[in-house]
Amino acid sequence: MNKTLNYLPILIALFPQFLFEDYELIMITTILIGIIAYFSLGNQNVFFRIFLSQLFVFSIAFLIYENRIFYLYEVFRNFELPELLLVMLFILFNTLNISLLFIFGYKIGSVILNKN
Repeated sequence: MNKTLNYLPILIALFPQFLFEDYELIMITTILIGIIAYFSLGNQNVFFRIFLSQLFVFSIAFLIYENRIFYLYEVFRNFELPELLLVMLFILFNTLNISLLFIFGYKIGSVILNKN
C-alpha cells in the first residue's frame, strides 16, 4: 500500500497531457500536482521515477493514441525529419518536459513547506 501511495502522484501527473489540448493548462496542472506531491511524498528523489514512468507510459500511449496527443506534435512536424526520428524525439522531449514541470512543482512545494 505504501508503494502505491508513493507512485500515485507520479501516475496522476501523467494524465493532464492526455486530458487537455492547451499546453498552458497542462503546464499549470502538472506543476500543481508536483506541489501537492511534495506534501504526500516528503523529501524524496522523484525525478528518476517520474522520468521512467513518463517514458514508459507516454511511449506506449503515444504509439497507440498518436492522434489524441495534440500540443507538441505539429512543432516537430515542421522540422521535416524522418517519421521514426520524429516520434523518438517527440517522446523524449515530452518526457523531459513533463518530468521537469513536475520537479519544478515538487521543489516549489518543498520551499513552501520548509519556509515555516
